[in-house]
This record gives sequence, C-alpha cells and structure tokens, in this order.
Amino acid sequence: MPLTIDRTKLRLKSSNFRNEVTAKDLIVLHFTAGLSASSAFWSWVARPDRVATAYLVDVDGKVYETFDPSRWAHHLGVAGPVNANFIQDRRSIGIEIVNVGGLKPDPKDPGQLNWWPSNYRVPWCRTTDTARYVRRPFRGLEYFPVFPETQFQSVCQLVTMLSEAYRIPRIVPAERRRDQFDLRYYGAYRGIASHQNFHAEKTDIGPAWDWKRFIAAIGAQEAGA
Repeated sequence: MPLTIDRTKLRLKSSNFRNEVTAKDLIVLHFTAGLSASSAFWSWVARPDRVATAYLVDVDGKVYETFDPSRWAHHLGVAGPVNANFIQDRRSIGIEIVNVGGLKPDPKDPGQLNWWPSNYRVPWCRTTDTARYVRRPFRGLEYFPVFPETQFQSVCQLVTMLSEAYRIPRIVPAERRRDQFDLRYYGAYRGIASHQNFHAEKTDIGPAWDWKRFIAAIGAQEAGA
C-alpha cells in the first residue's frame, strides 16, 4: 500500500522549529516514550526551545509530517564541538516512532511490566505476554515494547522515501556499532542511525527494533566495521 502522509493535522508553527533550509545526509530514528503521536506533538508545542522531529509515526502506522524536512529542529541533544552550530541537528531528519520505551518489573509484582510515568508504576503488560516485548539488557533497562507491524512497515516506507528524496545513503551501522554512543564516529556518519548513537543516556531506538528486517525491507547495506 502506498505511504500516506498527513501534513495538516499535527503541523507545527514556524516558531516550533528552525525555518531554515539545510542539506541532509542523515536520518535518525527515535521513539517517543509515549502513547500517541498527538501527545508527542503537544509536548513540543508547549516547549520554547524548538525540540521536535519532522515526522511522527503512530502505533497504527499513520505518518504525520510536523514540518518540512528540509528545515530542522533540535532533536539529538548532542553536546560538544561535534555539534558546533547544531550541525548534527541541521543535517539530519528525525523520525519519532510512537513507543513507550523501556519497561521495568513492578517492585511488588515482578510478573508485571510497567512503563516510566510515576517512576515506572504504570502497567504495560505481563511478563507472560512475550509477544509484546523484547528482553535484552540495554543502558540500565531490560524490557522493551515491540513495534507493531503496520507501524514498522510505515517507517520502512518513510525512510525509503526520504533517502530517495534527499539522496541520503541507504546505509545502516554495522551490527557491533548499532548500540554504541560514539560521537567521533557518528559525527561524520552518513546514512540511517538512531538516537542512542548520539546521546549516551538515550535508549531509542532500542533492542526491540528489528534491524535485520529493516535492512531487508529498505534494501540497505551495513556500513563498514
């Protein structure tokens, strides 16, 4: 099915992003750590510091363009010389994928997995519901919610479209580098990466993202080790 992008419903005002055309050579995948595209959108509207991404992909696969991707906003939180004049934000197109992020067992009921509000007290699923999460330790967390198939396919189509439109290399990090925070490497990297590569405290896109299927779906190649 052809990708449909809603460019009106969740559209930011120019005061919520940097209305300046910049060259693009990087796509960065994020997750929202929330329940819906609209909740992420309204959190950005409420901020004065122009934090946003050009795209939101909801759990049902609907794609929203919040501003023209040739413009930019602050979405990486990169510190230091490698981001002088916000070069990493300026050269990248951010995609926020709706997902609640890492889960923790409830301290009173280890069979219950909770997501982050109220210090990880909001229920998400049972540990017996193994289809809803991936278990692999990463940056202090061990459980990560899966991405619905319809959403995954929309992200694949969106990345393919953007890579063609902006001539961004359809390259993904080598497997050994995908979980790494390494500004020396990613500061010069061109292709498709994730937020965890640019910020040591972030866990998006996380272990639940199926890189193997993603590579096959978009016809990508792995970068050299």
